[in-house]
Amino acid sequence: MILWLSSPNSLSWLECPKGCDCQGVFKFVNCSCAFLTIIPSSLPMDTEHFDLSRNNLSVIPQQAFTSLMTRLRRLYLQHNNLVVLSNGVFSTLQQLEVLNLEGNQINSIDVEYKTFLSIHTFGTHILLADNPWQCDCDLQRVFRKLLSVQRLVFDDYVNLTCKEPAVLNGCKLADVNNRLCIGETVTVLIITFTVLVTVVAAIVMAERNRKKRTGKHWSEECDLSYDSQD
Repeated sequence: MILWLSSPNSLSWLECPKGCDCQGVFKFVNCSCAFLTIIPSSLPMDTEHFDLSRNNLSVIPQQAFTSLMTRLRRLYLQHNNLVVLSNGVFSTLQQLEVLNLEGNQINSIDVEYKTFLSIHTFGTHILLADNPWQCDCDLQRVFRKLLSVQRLVFDDYVNLTCKEPAVLNGCKLADVNNRLCIGETVTVLIITFTVLVTVVAAIVMAERNRKKRTGKHWSEECDLSYDSQD
C-alpha cells in the first residue's frame, strides 16, 4: 500500500528527496530504483521530468502530483506494481507530454478509461506495454473509445500483449481485438433472430385467424342468403 507524505512544501534544487537525484539544469528529479513505496510530495515546483520507475509503488494517491500541475511534462511510472489508477489522478497535470505506465500490473482499463480522459493536454503520449492484459470484449470496447480520442496518443498499442485468457496468452491485442466480441455478437444475433421469428410467426398466426374468421363470416352470410331465397 502506498502512502503519500502530506507536506505541501516544495524544495529548491539544492535539496532533494531521499534516494533521488535532482538535476536543476534539466528540471529533472530522478527517483528511479530507489525502493520507494511512497511518492515524495516535496519537490521543486518547476520540475518538468519526474522518474519514479522501478520502485515498489502500488497505488497513486489522488493529489500526488498537485504541486507539479503547471510544469510537469514527463512522468515515468514504469515497472512498479500499479494495478488501478484512480480517476483524475493525472487531471491536474496541465503540460503532461509523456506518461509511461509500462511493466505494471494493470490488466483491465475500465477505471483507467476515465483516468485517461481526465488528461486534457493535447498530444499526451501514454505507454502501456508489458502489463498483464485480460483480453476480453470489455477491453476491446474501451480501447476502441480511447483510440478515437485525438488528444491522447497510445504509442505502443500494437505491442500490448494478452496474459489472459490462457488461449490468448502471448497474442498481441491488436491482432485479436476483432475476435474478442464475436461471442457476444453471435449471442445478440441469435436473440435478434429468435425475436424476429417469434414476431413473424405471431403475425402469420394472426393473419390466418383473421382469414378463418372472415371465411366463417362469409359462409354464414351465404347460408342466410340461401335460406331467405327458399
